[in-house]
Amino acid sequence: RADCLDCVANLGRRLDCPAHPACAHLWQVRVNRVHWLDTKGPTFARARSESLYAGETYIMGIDSHTNFAPGWDTIMIDMFKSIGNPKAIITAYPHGYPSSEQEEGGDNAQVNVEPARMTSIFRTRRVQGGRTVSFKHDMNSVKRPSDPSTGGPVRVAFLAAGFNFAAGCRVREVPYDPRTPFLFDGEETLLAVRAWTRGYDFYLPDRSV
Repeated sequence: RADCLDCVANLGRRLDCPAHPACAHLWQVRVNRVHWLDTKGPTFARARSESLYAGETYIMGIDSHTNFAPGWDTIMIDMFKSIGNPKAIITAYPHGYPSSEQEEGGDNAQVNVEPARMTSIFRTRRVQGGRTVSFKHDMNSVKRPSDPSTGGPVRVAFLAAGFNFAAGCRVREVPYDPRTPFLFDGEETLLAVRAWTRGYDFYLPDRSV
């Protein structure tokens, strides 16, 4: 309910406790509620969500319309460790799933963990729109890094806001800038430049979760 003072408790009431797997983990959920009239776009929202960081080992940024493969957390942690770079950020544009599954709520969508190809940003352009200059990403489908001899994930030049996984210290070293209200085009470029100049490298995942 929109007027619920504690949406975590509200979540617990709606679930089929104790059978639902989330019920045993409600103590791990932290919520930052903002009235819709006070919202200021994606960078503001991501900064608010990252303000809830409490020293966890890993951090992952996603868009809300995201489904997960079984065991996604173990897969991502193993992938991160395989890179051997504590300042790695694993990032890509996730695969879509059929609209029929979206209409059913998306919960039944099956994630292909080892697709033949992955979607990656390969170029950023400045686009003039009236008196405003924006950044626009161009994406391309590339062969999924799957040869163990290449070391798994491969380095890429760009960061995707819709999916990125890193060590938790990234939040302390390169937090989202909350003073960029209503920034959309340029959000990913801004975070990527700030992270890269602090020593972070970006990697295309070798699996899709």
